[in-house]
Amino acid sequence: MRLIALALLAVGTLAAQEPVRETCIACHTTVGEDFDSHKHPAAGLDCSTCHGASERHVAAAGAAEPDRVAAPHQVAELCGTCHVEQAEGFNASVHGKLVAAMSKTRAPNCGTCHDVHRIRPARAMERRCANCHKQRPEACAAEPETANQETAAQVRCAGCHAQHLFAKP
Repeated sequence: MRLIALALLAVGTLAAQEPVRETCIACHTTVGEDFDSHKHPAAGLDCSTCHGASERHVAAAGAAEPDRVAAPHQVAELCGTCHVEQAEGFNASVHGKLVAAMSKTRAPNCGTCHDVHRIRPARAMERRCANCHKQRPEACAAEPETANQETAAQVRCAGCHAQHLFAKP
């Protein structure tokens, strides 16, 4: 028993010396690879930015919860610490008001469209809208009229609905 305690202490000490990414990716390989594809690491963010140092989680080899795991109704607040303007728009939106009114709801939050560990492509975001918004006007089915491929790849919903606020401009 004493050896196990010493081993866990050593792991915790080593983890404190390792960069956060290497500590987390040892167990969370897929999440780490997904996160590496995101813009956040290039901006200097790592797992601890959203999840805290989570020393107990690391020392317990995952048997203890991370310091922070945002519940659906907390995601906009967490993302809003950096993305202030977007969070304000979201909180004023129908989706944001639904999340606030129902607290621990499955209503859409930032992660629903954007995912939380990887970048979700525009068409995948659009498919997320269609999960709930099955009855859409015929205009929603039309491809955007543009010669620019990059613009054509953007979410069609955002062509009429302001991003994050989701209201028609």
